[in-house]
Amino acid sequence: MEKYLKINKIVFNETHWPTNDRVNGILIGSLEFPSAVKYIIKGDSIIILSGNNGVLCFDLNIGQVFLNEIGEIVECYKRGG
Repeated sequence: MEKYLKINKIVFNETHWPTNDRVNGILIGSLEFPSAVKYIIKGDSIIILSGNNGVLCFDLNIGQVFLNEIGEIVECYKRGG
């Protein structure tokens, strides 16, 4: 059974105001993930960060994963947070 991520976006930039500025980067917290997991959208990439330094960097144009160290994020998501 697949579970699809429902993203309830909480968006911040460096000044912590909602933004869609992809040059400076967009920080997104999702209520589906634990509070330690955040997304950063910068330029054409999305970076997913976890509290224990697990990182996934994904190029949105090419559709390619650059760095894949997200075991902790996946396990935490499977456990339901």
